[in-house]
Amino acid sequence: MLKHNSKIHRRTWGITGAACLLLAGCSQRSSNKQKFESDRPTIVATTGMIADLVKRIAGDSVEVTQLIGNGVDPHLYRPSSDDVRAILRASLVFYNGLKLEGRMGDVLEKKSESSLRVALCDQLPRDRLLGHGGDHGADSSAFDPHCWMDITLWELVSIRIEEALADLLPDRKKEMNQRAELLREEMTNLHSAISQSMQTIPEPRRILISSHDAFQYFGKQYGIRVEGIQGISTTSEAGLRRIEELVDLIVEKKVPAVFVESSVPDKGVQSLREGAKQKGWDVALGGTLYTDALGNEPPVDSYLGMMKHNARTIVEALNGTPSPALVSSRQSSLPNDEASLYELTHQRFLNCRVLNCLGGAS
Repeated sequence: MLKHNSKIHRRTWGITGAACLLLAGCSQRSSNKQKFESDRPTIVATTGMIADLVKRIAGDSVEVTQLIGNGVDPHLYRPSSDDVRAILRASLVFYNGLKLEGRMGDVLEKKSESSLRVALCDQLPRDRLLGHGGDHGADSSAFDPHCWMDITLWELVSIRIEEALADLLPDRKKEMNQRAELLREEMTNLHSAISQSMQTIPEPRRILISSHDAFQYFGKQYGIRVEGIQGISTTSEAGLRRIEELVDLIVEKKVPAVFVESSVPDKGVQSLREGAKQKGWDVALGGTLYTDALGNEPPVDSYLGMMKHNARTIVEALNGTPSPALVSSRQSSLPNDEASLYELTHQRFLNCRVLNCLGGAS
């Protein structure tokens, strides 16, 4: 009986010991990973379009905190106390500027000795910025903040992000430059594909009507007339007169489709369709466009994916033919977040350890 119990005890201690060793290894690697993460500077980005560029350029060199979530309208966003703390504690803060983040503007624009605040679109060449309705603005309060809708402008923004990150982490400058150059190459290629595709839309059909006036930079760059139900900010209300003007335009020009936006209610767009139908023209719903926020699922959860989706949706709905580059589903060869690659490799290693332990126990 004693001999039998001794065997049970040895077997129990053997299993327990293996489990302890495995847990100790997990604990050590977890501790190393936590130290790795805590050693990285924290970068705050207000929007997904900015955060995506920071992650692409910095890789695993930094910890990125995005304040305004994907699918959330930045014009209406109210900053929380956690947002304010994140801004105050960050090593570097990137924000759009030009009053896009209106309700957190005071916090973002306040000078800080502990962190650099970079208003990215405020630093773009003034002769490239547009005002309300697509005209050139006279001061920053009059400028249209939707600069990311012109890929060539967002390339300039990527350069400013790279410069600020290199100043913060000079020892990572070379590798960040390599990632930034690859990113800008992809941006240039997508810009060319969009330009080519937009030219296939019959000229009378080159009218883009959407929920709010977010596409003026896109329209100027790619030669398409842009009309929004609301103004450049979704805080403005669409009046009955504006709806009637757009209905008349749709019927007169036989506009084939109008578009809703992911972060804006579709009530105004549905009013346009109903008004046009009453006047004898059945205008289609062309699809959902992503304007002030990225989506939550691929491919629209990245800047390039969002722009590619928007361009293809617009071209197809307005009777054009998208280029093969817009139709292709091929993803970027550069990881969006190299830290996730570390996590994946780390998890696979742990899985192998567990399997080996179980195999040895049997």
